[in-house]
Amino acid sequence: MMRAAFVALALLGATAVEQRSQVADSSLSFLQRLPNASQPASVPEDGSERACGMLWFYHIPKTGGMAVRQWMDDMVKLGQFDEIVDLRSHTPFDYWTSDFHTKHIAPLVKDPKGKLIAVHVHMNGPGMYYFNSHLSEMKQQLRSQGCDLVRTTFLRQPKDRAISAIFYSDTYTGLDLAVMPRSDMNQAVQKYLMEEKHFDNQQLRYLLNNRADTGYPIDGFMELNGYDHGALEAAKQILSTMEYIAFTEDMQAELQHIGEMFHAEKIASVEVVNAHSRVAELISPQTMELIEGRIQGDQAMFDIARKLREEQ
Repeated sequence: MMRAAFVALALLGATAVEQRSQVADSSLSFLQRLPNASQPASVPEDGSERACGMLWFYHIPKTGGMAVRQWMDDMVKLGQFDEIVDLRSHTPFDYWTSDFHTKHIAPLVKDPKGKLIAVHVHMNGPGMYYFNSHLSEMKQQLRSQGCDLVRTTFLRQPKDRAISAIFYSDTYTGLDLAVMPRSDMNQAVQKYLMEEKHFDNQQLRYLLNNRADTGYPIDGFMELNGYDHGALEAAKQILSTMEYIAFTEDMQAELQHIGEMFHAEKIASVEVVNAHSRVAELISPQTMELIEGRIQGDQAMFDIARKLREEQ
């Protein structure tokens, strides 16, 4: 039974999908000028129904992001998006020297009328801490032409996400947790929680830098049962500029809303199955205590995001 639970999780991750610079724009004056995030994207002046511009989906691992990526594919098939481009393995600095911007982004920003693309920013792509200001500049350029840029990300309940990430990371830890006795498995997980930044407040780290273990303003481990207040404030600033903050609890409703922001006439469906519900039963109280101590920053950010979403 234990092996079956782990194998299912390793294969399916957080959700098993069956388908058919400085902190960006941190000044208060800029935030006050942002359009209400709950408003739809700008309707094109040419009278067409669908909005034009760009969906910038920032994929934090283990939050159902591949389900969103599949949804984007289906939206292309339905004729609601023109193109999907995947952006990864570019820092905020080498992005400008790559051909990604020249090939995919610059032409749209220059002439966006009647066009709508979706950008899937996967891990190791440009992190929001240094890159968000560029997105705001692109947004203003697009809005000046009657189009828009919508930034979105999905966040997941931190404890559920941490459990999924830990037990999906055999390739990182080099341990085959699926075949280890329960006591050995818990000891191994405890060791990595104490020694590896890779499992330390991953949602917060990925939002800022799109990496799990490195990047300013988080230089090392966050305090166990605590968090880096400067990093949390930076995350709050970033989330404040996002046009839509989504959560994994009801992905279909979230994707429905995102589609409606672009006035999509048809919106693809997504079926998401939670595959890790029984894994928590294999975790000892001592391991769970360490997990909870390693997600205090994530939990604080998640709570902030909930409040910001209510304001939206």
